[in-house]
Amino acid sequence: MKKWVALVLGVCLISAMCLTGCSDPAAPEASETDSDTITFGLAAPITGNFAESGVMMSVGAKLAVEDINADGGINGKKVELMVMDSKSDTKESPEVARKFVQEEKVVGVVGDCMSSQSMAAAPVYEDGGLVQLSPCSSATGFPVMGDYQFSVAGIATDESPFYVDSVLVDTFEVEKLGIIYANTDWGTEVAETIRDLAVEAGIEVVAYEPYMEGDKDFSAALSKIRQADPDHLLLACQYTEGALIVNQVGQMGWDIMMSTQGSLTQPSFCKLVGDANVAGMASAVFTEDVPEAYAFAQRFKEHPESGGIDPSMRASFSYDAVMLLAEAAKMCGDDLTRANLRDNLITIQDFPAVSGGTISFQPEGYAHRQYTVVSIQDGVWRPYKK
Repeated sequence: MKKWVALVLGVCLISAMCLTGCSDPAAPEASETDSDTITFGLAAPITGNFAESGVMMSVGAKLAVEDINADGGINGKKVELMVMDSKSDTKESPEVARKFVQEEKVVGVVGDCMSSQSMAAAPVYEDGGLVQLSPCSSATGFPVMGDYQFSVAGIATDESPFYVDSVLVDTFEVEKLGIIYANTDWGTEVAETIRDLAVEAGIEVVAYEPYMEGDKDFSAALSKIRQADPDHLLLACQYTEGALIVNQVGQMGWDIMMSTQGSLTQPSFCKLVGDANVAGMASAVFTEDVPEAYAFAQRFKEHPESGGIDPSMRASFSYDAVMLLAEAAKMCGDDLTRANLRDNLITIQDFPAVSGGTISFQPEGYAHRQYTVVSIQDGVWRPYKK
């Protein structure tokens, strides 16, 4: 049997590329140290099924803090990062948001990681008048949940048309598409949008199967999709479940081409699927082929908390998110409040990004990003070449 080739669409611009959370939610008393320090929060899955994403986010954010402080801080004040563990859990993320809201010294939060967690926490941040700037949440419904909700990653409705045109039509010339997707806010939106766009492009969608987040056995859904005889399989899922799906496809002896949008981009994904299962997979966003991205990747791998692994898009997005908060805080001058930070953040345009290109916020709080197709080559993510 030939090896499968799976390509993943990536959010890829030009580069394509702590303080422990306090258990006591009470705000600290004012002090001279507090007055000389600006505190940003980071809500990330430090533990749980997506802990590697937490490493990406925390190290990326800490590198940004290091750079800000090395450059003199923000208006002469040093920056500190308060990290709290949201565990990639929709029940935990609102609790983390409440703690951050009650920490009066926190002026803005980077997080959460996944769209579902960001959306679960959004009402708490909104009520508290505290910015939640998510590095990775791309569900279209997230940033429009309120004035204090922002996203760095772009939105799924921007990414999906490129995916259909560039991956399904131009690269694979798909005629019959099967879709397996996580029954989450993000997964459902991606699956529905691609299904409709694929039909418009003349592709027959022959199977459309959801699964519950956290599932480990996908054999029933995959068997049902296989019976519909697609010539291509879309995986609208995160990397842990995506690896399980790819491996279970192999165990079934099913020879099918697979692809996804930019969600299977963690370094562990390649290790989980192995060379025996995948000839080429895809990544999103971060590639070291551009000098600026290469420098960031080297610093990331050398950071003592990175474990020496390669960075993914979540690392570069988190770096950019901290830098964006810092820019908004700098614009506030001597009048840095949560509300003023938000009002300045929404005005940022053409901001240089480690994740590639520039970031310009739309009135709804998201940024349009450019995209490219990338694949795994020699065990790392690289721009796709035919």
